[in-house]
Amino acid sequence: MLNESTVLTPQGNQHHSHDRAGDLRFVVLTDTSGANRAYEAKEVSFKPWDHDRTVIDEKRISWSLDEPQLKASAGRVLHRLPAQRAFWFGWYSAYIYTRLVR
Repeated sequence: MLNESTVLTPQGNQHHSHDRAGDLRFVVLTDTSGANRAYEAKEVSFKPWDHDRTVIDEKRISWSLDEPQLKASAGRVLHRLPAQRAFWFGWYSAYIYTRLVR
């Protein structure tokens, strides 16, 4: 259901960003084609990534990017979150209380 807590991620030159929606901490990874994927992040903070299949966290642990999940070299999994790509300006005009994430 759409409401004021809906979060949008605008396009730009950011290739990853961390944020929070309520109690959910997440990361958005953008590849070189501009495709965005949002994953739960929990307490993990990611550093810049190769924009393809590998992202490194602040503890230098390697994570493999997969459509349904991020998987650490030690086996830990962070799941992909449901997201819909949309033209943010059109959405924002209809849902003015939406918070944009950069």
